Amino acid sequence: MPRTAALFTYPWDLADEGVDRAAARIKELTGIREVQLATSYHISTYFLPHNPKRKVYFGEDGMALWKPEAERYEKLSLKPRVSELVTGDDYYGDLVRGIRKGGLDYGAWMVYCYNHHLARTRPDCARADVFGNANRAQLCPGNPAVRDYARVMTEEVLDRFKPSTVFLESLGYLPFSYGFLNPKVFVEITPRDQFLLGLCFCSHCVRAAAKSGMAAAAFGADLARDLTDRLARNPKPEEKGPVTDVWLSEALDGRLAHYLAARTASATSLYEELAALCHARGARTMDFLPGNEPVSGQNADRVARAGDQFCIDGSHNGTELSKRWPNKEFLYSAQPADMTPDLRARCAAAIASGAHGFTFYNYGLVRDENLRHIGAARDLWA
Repeated sequence: MPRTAALFTYPWDLADEGVDRAAARIKELTGIREVQLATSYHISTYFLPHNPKRKVYFGEDGMALWKPEAERYEKLSLKPRVSELVTGDDYYGDLVRGIRKGGLDYGAWMVYCYNHHLARTRPDCARADVFGNANRAQLCPGNPAVRDYARVMTEEVLDRFKPSTVFLESLGYLPFSYGFLNPKVFVEITPRDQFLLGLCFCSHCVRAAAKSGMAAAAFGADLARDLTDRLARNPKPEEKGPVTDVWLSEALDGRLAHYLAARTASATSLYEELAALCHARGARTMDFLPGNEPVSGQNADRVARAGDQFCIDGSHNGTELSKRWPNKEFLYSAQPADMTPDLRARCAAAIASGAHGFTFYNYGLVRDENLRHIGAARDLWA
């Protein structure tokens, strides 16, 4: 079976260069097989070293990079925010056709719960901390409106653009500080308190925990009192311990573990639902290697069974992962810092340790010399 080799990129990378020219350059410089093109994305500021129109792009928050069919979202409380870059009804479709015309496969790279725009404008759909404050960067995967939005958005992309692969990014819960903009945090917050501040206590998550048999509202009230005391003072030495499995199982008289189990059911089922949706329409899924269930709420075994391809780094052994999760593909994921003259050796080492292919991040964010280093490894997948 040919090894996977995918290159992530953004629509503006291709549109600014001209998609035909960009596709030809990608094939010539890298020899990759597939372009993972962002469909929905979060806020960032981007330095674009080879972009002919702009060297810095100040991105929008929570942007949809295609023109949605409005009727699909008529009954939904959340709707995609169309980027100012989308200049025509078929802006994204033209790019997809250009990718395929250039002899490359197209994958849809989708970002879900990491969305500053929707979390800010619809705080009732955002993750809420134990004090009732909405997180203005993160949507809650346990919220029915968020789940409906994720499903309909995925259906539309599958139906209209027919990707061979869908990258399912940020479908679970996110860490406490994920999405902070220009943060000003000048006092110590212990790892355990950061973890607790990252839990969602929106009405849907509290209700789900209550249905599982715990007094969830009382648990939240007790936790809020504890955190109020600790956050107002410097932490004691004995409070600075790491978040361990033992602490997670014993903290707050075992009630924390019960609450975490309920949120795992919510986040994992959303992943399973969207993976099944992709499979029903003939697309494979791609994602980061499942892990850190207490933070993400995604059960690694269930996510691995539901998905197809998972990105790993050099610290992972593909052979061992394949023993745990047979019939799945594990892809060595190269970052810009890896795109040096020794990239081929890194890729070869990944293959030797059981990787099934590669992903490279990101076409518009690196220089041509970095792309040529990818190309120097093309014999490993060509």
